[in-house]
Amino acid sequence: DYIKSGFENFKHIIDLSRFDFAGFKGVFVFLGLGALLTGVIQSSTATMAIIVAALLAGQISLENSLAATLGTSVGGVVTAVLASLSTNIEGKKLAFANCIFNFGIAFLIVLIFPYFIHFLNFLSIVLNIEDIALKVALFHTLFNLIGVVLFSFFTPQIVLFLNKIVKAPKDKNKDKPLYLDSSLVKFSDTAI
Repeated sequence: DYIKSGFENFKHIIDLSRFDFAGFKGVFVFLGLGALLTGVIQSSTATMAIIVAALLAGQISLENSLAATLGTSVGGVVTAVLASLSTNIEGKKLAFANCIFNFGIAFLIVLIFPYFIHFLNFLSIVLNIEDIALKVALFHTLFNLIGVVLFSFFTPQIVLFLNKIVKAPKDKNKDKPLYLDSSLVKFSDTAI
């Protein structure tokens, strides 16, 4: 209620209803908005709070909020890539794997979006979920769970691909001694 009332205070400043398109146009617009917002603020949780607040305030439809939720997964890649810039080669592989997973599952869900919404509605009835905020949470859980199950079958291929694509930089000092220093010559005991 607090988030909803807080968002309603800003309705005149932030009017998301003007982007509320139906069909695949709405899916792509809100997927992009969710990705952009998540990439900028680097927090999918904060973006999810904004999405749910906009949904509860009636500024966007459930379908568009679900597309924006999918966008948070895509936008979260920015944080992983930025974090990987200062990591070792394994960290870079992990960030690239995160990109493959998030873009792959987003692409798949967009392809089957109308059917996925029907499945979500069916599952909501079975689980007796009427709250639209809980439907958004269920959607987020489902697409991540489906992604994990699908990608688990391709783990060896993804590992091979990552090992082929992401390579360690060549070490220029490979042939130089690691622990020998010219200052050690001054002290005969340490030079041994």
